[in-house]
Amino acid sequence: MNINEGFMDATIAPMWQNLFQSESIYFLPKYQRLYSWEKTQLDDFWHDIRDAYAQNSELPYLLGTLYFAKMDFAKIKQEVNAEVWSHYENVGTDTQHYLIIDGQQRITTFFLLQLVLSGKKNLLYEQRPKLALGRVDFEFLKSLLENRSVSPLTKSHKNIKFTYDYLKEKIANLDEQEKFRSYIQQNLQAVFITLVSHHEIATMLFVSQTDRGKRLTVLDKLKSSLMFYTQKIEMDRSSEIDNLYGELYEVTEYCVSLNLYKNSSKMESEIVRILHVLLKKKSFYDTKILGDMKSHIGWEAGADRIYDVISVMLRNTKTKEKKECIESIYTTLVDINSFLKYVYRIRVHERENQFLDPYANVVWYPYFQLFRLLNPTRFSKALLVELFSKLQSKDHSSNLLHFIDIEDTNTHSDSIFAVTKRNLVDVLQKERIKAKYLKLQTLLSDTTSEYYDIAQIQQYDALFAILQKKLNRSLQRINSFQDYLDNRYISIINLVEKIEMSIWKSGKRPIGSFIKNENDVDSLLKHTMNFMYKYKDDHNYLLRDFGFSNIKYLLLEYERIVYRNSNNYQKILDLEVEIDDNVTIQREHIYPVTPDDKIASKLKEIWYDNKKERYENWIWKIGNITLLEHNINIGNASNKTIWEKASIYKKKESLFLQTQELADDILELKDIFDALGIEENSSVSHYAYKLLLEIRELELLSFLYCRF
Repeated sequence: MNINEGFMDATIAPMWQNLFQSESIYFLPKYQRLYSWEKTQLDDFWHDIRDAYAQNSELPYLLGTLYFAKMDFAKIKQEVNAEVWSHYENVGTDTQHYLIIDGQQRITTFFLLQLVLSGKKNLLYEQRPKLALGRVDFEFLKSLLENRSVSPLTKSHKNIKFTYDYLKEKIANLDEQEKFRSYIQQNLQAVFITLVSHHEIATMLFVSQTDRGKRLTVLDKLKSSLMFYTQKIEMDRSSEIDNLYGELYEVTEYCVSLNLYKNSSKMESEIVRILHVLLKKKSFYDTKILGDMKSHIGWEAGADRIYDVISVMLRNTKTKEKKECIESIYTTLVDINSFLKYVYRIRVHERENQFLDPYANVVWYPYFQLFRLLNPTRFSKALLVELFSKLQSKDHSSNLLHFIDIEDTNTHSDSIFAVTKRNLVDVLQKERIKAKYLKLQTLLSDTTSEYYDIAQIQQYDALFAILQKKLNRSLQRINSFQDYLDNRYISIINLVEKIEMSIWKSGKRPIGSFIKNENDVDSLLKHTMNFMYKYKDDHNYLLRDFGFSNIKYLLLEYERIVYRNSNNYQKILDLEVEIDDNVTIQREHIYPVTPDDKIASKLKEIWYDNKKERYENWIWKIGNITLLEHNINIGNASNKTIWEKASIYKKKESLFLQTQELADDILELKDIFDALGIEENSSVSHYAYKLLLEIRELELLSFLYCRF
C-alpha cells in the first residue's frame, strides 16, 4: 500500500489540553471491546502517576502512545454505533471528530480522573460527553456525568463505577489536591498519533497495539490475525469482521452480566474452543500445512493452541486458500454469535418469566442451569450452535426449547426417534441399582434377612420399623419417576443436557454423525438421540460412568423436581453467582471424608466386616452426598460425625429441602438409639445410618436414570 507523506500527525502533548480542553469529540468504534480495567490495572495507573508526582511535580510524565483517526462528520458516522451516534447527530459540524484506534482504556480512566478532580466542566460538549463510549457503556458513563444514580447492569458498568469510586477515594486521601490536579492537567502527557488520511490502515494499527496492563485474549489475537491477512490479501471482509467482533464483545458482556459465564475471559476462550470443534467438522485443518503442529488439533485442544494452529493455517496457505480459511472462520463465528445472542435473549426471558419444565411442571431456568450449573463440554455447545444454525437456515422454529415429540412418526416418516419404551422394571434391573434394590426389599420382609447389617437391625422393632417407613417413602417416589419415562416430549436443550450427563464427558470424542457434518436437522437429531439412548440402555453407560463432577447437577435437579422447592430455588441459584467466585453450593459428604480419630477405626472395621468394602471408597457414593451452602459447611459441618452434621443442617436452616429431610431422618434414628440405649458410635447405629443412606442412593440412582 502506497501512503503519501503527511497522512499521519504525531505530537507529544498534555492529555488534558489535547483531549478535553478542545472542541473535540472522541468516539469509540463499534468493533472495540468494552471498558475492562480492574483493580490491577488501576493500581498500576495510580502508582505510576502518584510516584511521578511525588518524585518531581515539575517534570512531565508520559502515559504512553494514543492512536486516533481524524474523520469528517459523514465518515465517522459509519464507524460508530448508530444508537450512540443518535446523540450527536445535531452537534455542530465545526467540531473535530476523532475515532479512538488504541488507548480507550487509558482515555476512559483519564476521563474519570478528570471527573473526580474537576467535575464535568470541559467534559461535555452541548450537554453530550466528549468521550462517546460504545452502546453498552454510553448511557452509564453519561449517568455519572449527570450525577444520576444508576445501578450497573454489566461487568463493564461495574468496572466504570469501580474506577470512579477508586479514583475518588485516592484523591480524597491526598493532602495537596489542588496541586495534584494542576500536575495532572499540565504534566500528564501522551504521544498522540493521528491518521488524517488513509483511514483504511486504522484497523491495522489497532490490531498491532494493546492497552497497557491488559493482555490480549485469544479471541482478540484471532481478530488481529484475521484483520492482518484480510488487509494483506486485499480481501473485502474487514468491516464485517469489525462489526462481528463488536457484537461478540457485546454479547459476551451481556452473557456474563446474566451469570451464564463467570467472566468474559472464560467465555471468550470458550468461543474459541467451540470455533475449533466446528472448524474440525468442516475439515478446516490441513495436516500437510500444519506439519509438526498437527498434534495440536485434538478435540480437547486449549484456546492458545487453537490460536497457534489457526495462525499457521493463515500464514502458510496461498492467497486463494487463505481467503477460504478466513471465510470459514468468519462464517463460523457468525453462527456462534447468532446462537449466543439467542441464548442471551432467552436468558432475559427466563429470568423475568419463569419457564415450567416438561417433567414435573415446576419452575425451570434451562439456560442458566445448562450453561452455568452443568457447564457442558465444547461438543455440546458446538452441537447447539450447529442445530440453531440449521434450524434458522431451513425456516424451522429456532427455539431450542421447542418440545420434540419423540414418538411422533407422522412428522418424521423414518421414525426419527426410535426410542425403546422404558419402564421402572427395566430401571431397577440396571447393574448399579439391581443389587441394592434386592437387598433393601428384604427390609419389607418379616423373615430374617440374609444381609448381615439388616439382620442386626431386625433385632430392634422400632429401628426396623423406621427404616421400613423410609424405604416405602422412597419406593413411592421411585414409582412417580415413571412419569419421566412416559414423557413423549423433550426439548433440544433437554437432549443436550441428557447427552452431557451420560456421553460427552471430558476426554471423550463427539459422536459420529456430528463429526460427519450431517446437513439435515432431523438426521442429526435422530443419530444424537438414538446414540444417547443406546449407550444408556444397552451399555449401561450412564450409571456405569456417572462421575462426581455431575453429582451436583443431579442433586440440584432432584431438589427442584422431587422436592418442588420453587420458593427457595432462585435463592439457591443466586448462591452460585457470588462476586467472590467461591464455590458457594458444595457437595457435602454426610459420613465425613476424614472422620475424627476416635471413630475412624470403628467405621473402617464396620464397613469391611459388612461388605468387604473400603470406607474411603464408599463415602463417594451418591447416597452419602447432599448439597449444602458454603457458609454452613466451612467451619461448621466439615468432618463432624453424621449426627453432629444433622444437627448443624437443622440449626443453620439450610435452603435445601433434601438436606433438611435427611437431617430429620438422621436425628429421628438418633432419638431411637437414645431411647433404646444404643451407643451412638456402636455397630448397630452405623448399620442403621448406612442403610438409610443406601435407601437414599437407590432413590437417587433411579431418579438419575429416569430423568436423564
